[in-house]
Amino acid sequence: MDKLEWDTGDTNVKCGMLAKGLTEECADAIGTYVRRFGNIELCDELLQDERLSANASAKAGLEDMKVLLNYLNMWDCTDKCRFDLSLARGLDYYTGPIYEAIILSNEQRSEAGTTVGVGSVAGGGKS
Repeated sequence: MDKLEWDTGDTNVKCGMLAKGLTEECADAIGTYVRRFGNIELCDELLQDERLSANASAKAGLEDMKVLLNYLNMWDCTDKCRFDLSLARGLDYYTGPIYEAIILSNEQRSEAGTTVGVGSVAGGGKS
């Protein structure tokens, strides 16, 4: 989503999902999540979400993310990290959390929601 808008223009993330066969209702539901980013408060909020908390894998993933964010808080580096639900890579390969290192300008995201700065310089995850 750092390269395409969610639902603006002819080529966007939502259109791509619809082209893959998802219903508009399903794409909109996914859209309510993937446009969010934050820290441990976001994890707490998502754990209160009935749809997510009903799914054992989603709940476990959010609990694991809280552990990671708690460590980042202990190491006093939460100002350099965030939990970004739009990040996706290697969905057929990675079995756990994924990460991406991005060099940003002083402004984390533009008003349009796109990343501002150099961009991705590293990425990976648990395989």
